Amino acid sequence: MELNIFVLALTSAVLHPWREFYIKQNSNPEGVCLAVMMVWTVLAALHAFWEGIELSSIKMIWPIALTSGCGFVCYFTFALRTYRDCDFSSYYPIIRAYPLFIAIFSFLFLGKFYSLILVFGIILVFLGAFFLQYRRGLGLLAQPKTLSLAVFAMIVHGFVTIMDARAVQTVEPMVQFFWVSLIAIIPLAVIFALTRPKESHVIEHLFGGWRQTPGSFIMVGTSAYVSYILMLMAFKLGGEVAALSSIRQASIPISVLIGGLLLKEKNIFERLIWSLVLASGIVLIILSN
Repeated sequence: MELNIFVLALTSAVLHPWREFYIKQNSNPEGVCLAVMMVWTVLAALHAFWEGIELSSIKMIWPIALTSGCGFVCYFTFALRTYRDCDFSSYYPIIRAYPLFIAIFSFLFLGKFYSLILVFGIILVFLGAFFLQYRRGLGLLAQPKTLSLAVFAMIVHGFVTIMDARAVQTVEPMVQFFWVSLIAIIPLAVIFALTRPKESHVIEHLFGGWRQTPGSFIMVGTSAYVSYILMLMAFKLGGEVAALSSIRQASIPISVLIGGLLLKEKNIFERLIWSLVLASGIVLIILSN
């Protein structure tokens, strides 16, 4: 692999956890989530305009875009509940284990068979995920409800990834990105409004952060979009899909370091070890396909 492709993929991985980190540490994660989706939509539209690409081309695959948009709604609903109730360093790695779902889905519905390498990778993912959430003295599952939410978020992430992979075979990625983000904004706003604290005003809860920290909202949305674009650039330069996806798993141990250094979460060294086990399993799953 050429050095420039490797740097693009690694930079994408380094940027990826910061969206979830900002959502986790912010006092109003719902407002951050909506802000990120709004920034994505604007940047995708500007990107399409710059490239001279018609956003209306989505009409060729609108059912896929609609399905992905609904998937985004479910993903952020589950992910926000997960981050609210748990340590970032424990559950971000589990949510990022979506290649596990893709492998199982491909086996059950697409007729793909397991290789020994893939089976070993699945075992490593389960081991890593188990020990990331395990707490001595609290039983096998420290937070069963939170773990379930994280697994649901992981499954939806994998499903959306499958849909997006199909979509970009027909339309440009920023077209799919624009419509998926736009489709998700209104349902998410409704869900966040209905589940907001009783003492909080709807408009303030959803959009008050734009008045308080507009620069942070723009920065986190932009960094997430740049992470996505850098990976696309690596693909366009000839990067092999499995290799690039494997490099991107560097976001998992990075998220553990963020949890320890910035959020002051405990047991970081142990979690770092198990996050590396989980990431290694994901890499094996990716490379075995």
